[in-house]
Amino acid sequence: RSIEIPAGTAATLDLNGNTITAANNQRVFNINGGTLEIKDSVGNGIIQGNGTVTGSGGAIYMAGSGSALTISGGTIQGFTASTSGGGVYMRDGTFNMTGGAIENCTASEGAGVKMYPDSGNTCTFTMSDSAEIKNCSNDGVSIARSGTSKFIMSGGTIDNNKGYGLWTS
Repeated sequence: RSIEIPAGTAATLDLNGNTITAANNQRVFNINGGTLEIKDSVGNGIIQGNGTVTGSGGAIYMAGSGSALTISGGTIQGFTASTSGGGVYMRDGTFNMTGGAIENCTASEGAGVKMYPDSGNTCTFTMSDSAEIKNCSNDGVSIARSGTSKFIMSGGTIDNNKGYGLWTS
């Protein structure tokens, strides 16, 4: 079952070098107006996918005003979404990735990160430092033509993804 991060909630997950495996055919987090920070103080920490998540958002689904995700360490890997956003699917909010990796994720589009804001919503994804999106199917980062999306890349790498590294409609 997914962990809910509702409005007014701030959660931090330190992988501390451990591996967390998602429940069968389930995403790990639903961020609905809250704040989630994922870090790995030891190194080699993993959030591992398990099966296929129905719909969008394999590992993390973000919706709701004020939703915020920060990833500074750890690897999100092996997630499959039946539609889009194998790693992270954004409907609204801010995603700041300074480290860690999203890799080996699968979706019909935006297999690493899919930004698809509702009309009137804004998605902002900032990628920097040592952040990596790699080895994903069908686009590392995909930005849909709705709402307002901002992708800011001042570092990090998007590499070896099928389709496009960065795709916008």
